[in-house]
Amino acid sequence: MICNLKNLTFLNLALNHIPGEFPTFLYNCTKLQVLDLSINNFVGPIPSDINRLSGLQHLRLARNNFSGDIPPSIGQLSGLRTLFLHENQFNGTFPKEIGDLSNLELLTLAYNKKFVPAKIPDEFGKLKKLKTMWMADANLIGEIPDSIGNISSLEVLDLSRNNLVGSIPSTLCLLKNLIHLDLSDNRLSGVIPCLDELDE
Repeated sequence: MICNLKNLTFLNLALNHIPGEFPTFLYNCTKLQVLDLSINNFVGPIPSDINRLSGLQHLRLARNNFSGDIPPSIGQLSGLRTLFLHENQFNGTFPKEIGDLSNLELLTLAYNKKFVPAKIPDEFGKLKKLKTMWMADANLIGEIPDSIGNISSLEVLDLSRNNLVGSIPSTLCLLKNLIHLDLSDNRLSGVIPCLDELDE
């Protein structure tokens, strides 16, 4: 078994044709920091005890066929810096507990159009180190929360191709590191705030 390699910290199995459910035997790889299972044929839910991979810094599960909910326990992976979950078949929800990932720098939930319609959680405003939030085509509804302005490190914000409504919050003007903002293909209304400040 691969986890007999007791010092394994980096495991990249991306770009293969690996089938089946999430390989929970990897919980035995107790020193694992990087796990990349992207672009495979994995199905079923992400297990509810994913937090057993407690040392993870990078979790990349993009472009598979994972379904169900993203479990709240993912918010207990306190060392996580990147979380790539885009382009799957999730037909449940994503948890507000992602906002507990205080070290997170990159979050991708895009192109999961089967998500149950959901608002952007206020808790995401706690992600002080987050540089990229990619949530295009993720069945988002409601207004963009004012708390988005608390993500002070944010450089890329893509909320395009959703069903967001209401006005663009003026708190976006607090994001002084922002270089890419895509709010296209929504149902936003009202004035465009602080464009001169965003251009500085």
